[in-house]
Amino acid sequence: MNSGRPSLSFWEDAYREHGPDVLSFLRRRARATADAEDLLQETFVRAIRSETGLRNLGKVRSYLFTTAQNLLINHLQRDRRVLSEIEIEAIRSEMQPEPQPAPDASVREQEMDARLVAAMKSMPEAEENAFRSAILERQSYEEVGRRHGWSRDQVKVYVYRARKRMLTELGEFVDEPGQGQKK
Repeated sequence: MNSGRPSLSFWEDAYREHGPDVLSFLRRRARATADAEDLLQETFVRAIRSETGLRNLGKVRSYLFTTAQNLLINHLQRDRRVLSEIEIEAIRSEMQPEPQPAPDASVREQEMDARLVAAMKSMPEAEENAFRSAILERQSYEEVGRRHGWSRDQVKVYVYRARKRMLTELGEFVDEPGQGQKK
């Protein structure tokens, strides 16, 4: 009886070929090695149970990494370690093949990332929360106000200050320091 699912030997080959890379990805992001190993196991369990009929060993890699990425994000959020939009994007960007930038471009990106993190950490908590909610999570000023117990005007002030701080920190990296998003 063939259900159209890949055979056990297919999954053994997939594990040998892709398991170490998926585990390495998970170890870099998970809080503990045991968590990474559990997530790897869950990734393969889901892949094996999948009804998508994965049969091509070449396509299974992207499926495994996508599944591992989603499980990792869910795991970290479940652990009450709130991920910022920036952290989630960092995890996702690791998944997407990118052309190799020129060495000076890579250094520039690293410097910009470091400044972005520093700017976020240097903000007063209210400004950081307003910026994260209104800009990164794209919530309206009204939603942000309700979420944090602020008036719409308070949200506008916090977002303005946070944007100003970001422009100061990242000014040389920003092509057009425009007015930004109005809510």
